[in-house]
Amino acid sequence: MSFAWILTLGFFLGLKHAVESDHLAAVSTIVSERKSLWSSTIIGGVWGLGHTISLVAAAICVLILDFQISVQTERRLELCVGAMLFLLGLNVLRKLLQGGNLSFRRHGHGNLDHAHPYVHAFGNEETEPHTHHDLSFSPRALII
Repeated sequence: MSFAWILTLGFFLGLKHAVESDHLAAVSTIVSERKSLWSSTIIGGVWGLGHTISLVAAAICVLILDFQISVQTERRLELCVGAMLFLLGLNVLRKLLQGGNLSFRRHGHGNLDHAHPYVHAFGNEETEPHTHHDLSFSPRALII
């Protein structure tokens, strides 16, 4: 196999991995808190960067340091992922039960009209006009 073929195969396997349900659930709960497509895209990218860092660290341990991931360790790691997804879901429910809202902000750019879904906590009603510059960084996306 050529190096280009291996990279292409790895890219497509990575795409398949990226659209698995646990990834979609984690990313959607994070980006649903954002008010703009730009902010959601940045946070999704930060999540992807954190995911890549952990995969590279695991690859170094397995390929270079010759660690072996046992079935028991794999199960524990999967349990951690499940617990994290459960906690992310509880966080969304907590915000909604405390009076938060699932909102859709509709606006247009020229002839293009579209909506951005997001969750905002109670008492965090927006009084300022909408902009695409509502970026704020939290390490949560990187850690998740």
